[in-house]
Amino acid sequence: MNKIYLFIFIVFSGIPTYVLGSYNIDSVQIKNSNLKSVLISKKSETSFYNDISFRIFQNNCLIGNIYTTFPSKKSINVIRKIQDKLIIADFGGETIIIKIKDGFSHFNGSIVLIDLGWQYIEDIKKNFEKSPHVSLVLKSGDGFKLENYFNINFNSWKLHGIRKALDKAIKLCKNL
Repeated sequence: MNKIYLFIFIVFSGIPTYVLGSYNIDSVQIKNSNLKSVLISKKSETSFYNDISFRIFQNNCLIGNIYTTFPSKKSINVIRKIQDKLIIADFGGETIIIKIKDGFSHFNGSIVLIDLGWQYIEDIKKNFEKSPHVSLVLKSGDGFKLENYFNINFNSWKLHGIRKALDKAIKLCKNL
């Protein structure tokens, strides 16, 4: 299933990907992809389809993109209407603006790819070391009614071992 998420992310970021290796450090999975980037993902504590992922690109191994997916019972046609929309969310106790990247059809609805933004890897390690359990709460905002697109608005992940996984990912990235 992670390969599907990785494939979708790569398609939308324009970088072809082939999984060359994977590592499992305290249930945090690291994938070395096509000598372009390293992907770390962690399974959700609340939903089957909601991994949180950290992607580090070869040209700057000290900054990473954080993203996740959310299921929706809405059709892909409905989800495409909010593609590239910026919405409010609470991530790890902080209010942030996230971007709806895209979606794809799945069983009786859609899976929505959500970009949580870019952060320095050291900041990610510090933030999640203080609180190894992180949650994401999607919120309605001006001109955006969450219930029109999502049937759930919450997800959480236990990120025990994230520092060790990110250190390993940085080493892999620098050797790409």
